[in-house]
Amino acid sequence: NEGYLFQVEDTVVISAHTRTGVFYGTRTALQILLQDLTKTHIPRGIARDYPQYAERGFMLDAGRKFFSIRFLEDYVKFMAWYKMNDFHIHFNDNAIGAGDGPDWMHTYAAFRLNSDRFPGLAAKDGSYTRQDIRVLEDVARAYAVTITPEIDAPGHALAFTQYRPDLASQNYSKEYLDLNNSDTYTFMNTIWDEFLPWFDSRQVDIGADEYPPSDTGHYRQFINTYDAYLRSKGKTARMWGSLTKMQGDIKVNTDIVIDDWNNGWANPVDMVRQGYSIINANDDLLYIVPKAGYYHDYLDTQMLYEQWEPYIFSLSDPGLNLQPGDSHLLGGMFSDWNDKLGDVISDADVHARVKPAMQTIGQKLWSGTTAGMSYHQFQQLAQLIDEVPGTHLPQT
Repeated sequence: NEGYLFQVEDTVVISAHTRTGVFYGTRTALQILLQDLTKTHIPRGIARDYPQYAERGFMLDAGRKFFSIRFLEDYVKFMAWYKMNDFHIHFNDNAIGAGDGPDWMHTYAAFRLNSDRFPGLAAKDGSYTRQDIRVLEDVARAYAVTITPEIDAPGHALAFTQYRPDLASQNYSKEYLDLNNSDTYTFMNTIWDEFLPWFDSRQVDIGADEYPPSDTGHYRQFINTYDAYLRSKGKTARMWGSLTKMQGDIKVNTDIVIDDWNNGWANPVDMVRQGYSIINANDDLLYIVPKAGYYHDYLDTQMLYEQWEPYIFSLSDPGLNLQPGDSHLLGGMFSDWNDKLGDVISDADVHARVKPAMQTIGQKLWSGTTAGMSYHQFQQLAQLIDEVPGTHLPQT
């Protein structure tokens, strides 16, 4: 559905079965022109181009750091330039450990969607209206990018518990929703009822990561509850992989797609064995956490280019990797987590780290390592085409 035929004789002809395929052909044409000294020549020939993986994603943590809607629009164009097709936006989160102390009502937490139905819920340091999201969705549609919204619960939910303190856990950190309280479900239903219609995507992310392992029963039931809720609205669910650590007697529905972010929380081989479709979002390989001193400040793009493939979840333990071509593996996604918050991290800081990763991961998800092209040669080519048309992104 995303492939195209590129034919160059006296004219350039791009043909495809879908509008998306033609669009990607135009990206290729523009990138070829950028490599020409006069920006006017495309070599004659025929090429048939198509992606190896349907899921080619990037996750941006907009919960801990606000980004303007213009920045998000430019990131849609930026992703499309490298034929990445899934922009996963994490709309709520809190500072690390913000729910642990007695001052939890006054620590940093943010929910970025702003509706009159929930006065005071949206973050004061930046949020998006329904009109903002409509504009973003329209740009995304034009550039063949899906906006996958994430509203994270029942963990990472301090913005909700500060708004509704009666819903905070009685036993754990206050960033956790109380899953013994029926009002928690009533509240989350109203959240999804309000914000689900803002987005066009057929799949949304319910978060569902890093809840206390001592409450697996309520946790697994929470997941099934919101999988069923979304199905009743004509949507499907995605979640951060947690089911290896959060084992229990309740079977979690296998129609949920797993963002497999950590091999301990969700063993990828076991997830596939149980019947889940998964996305490789492995933290050791694909997490950027700017200026934090853990995970990656910058991804090791040379290692990824030379050694990684989307079916690889560990470079040291082959037993955690899938077989090439496994139909349960939808593709991959790398992430920018802004744990140090927006007063430490600038837009330029984020873009400087994301840009080389986008170039490399985009290549690996579309067609793998290019035969005969070293990493150094790949970098040189990336520099030739790195100015994305129609954007105003920070200089790197």
